[in-house]
Amino acid sequence: MAAELPLLERHGRGMRAHVVLTELSRGATPTQLAPARAVDVDKTRMVTIIDGMEAEGLLSRRPDPDDRRARIVEPTAEGRKRWRGARAAVRRMEDGFLAELPPRPGEPRRRRPCGSCPASP
Repeated sequence: MAAELPLLERHGRGMRAHVVLTELSRGATPTQLAPARAVDVDKTRMVTIIDGMEAEGLLSRRPDPDDRRARIVEPTAEGRKRWRGARAAVRRMEDGFLAELPPRPGEPRRRRPCGSCPASP
């Protein structure tokens, strides 16, 4: 994870922003509570994180039509662009580390971990 931090910071705001954008890129239109659970912060701290990301143009909020107290959070085009860039940089770094390891017989060089990596939006 320490090797990922400089890569993520070049493409956004660091690990929390990357996790928030990853969660939002899963396809659902979650409220602010879903990314808070993914980042493991309380919802009041998540408001501060989302405020900063919204100010940078990485995501947008709109009222939830089903719950006037909730806001739906969505990545912007810029947020998706930075998320894809960060994900590609991390993938290249991982590939470099994996290239140094001998492959196991019959096993692909890279395996997708339990579906935890969403497809590109």
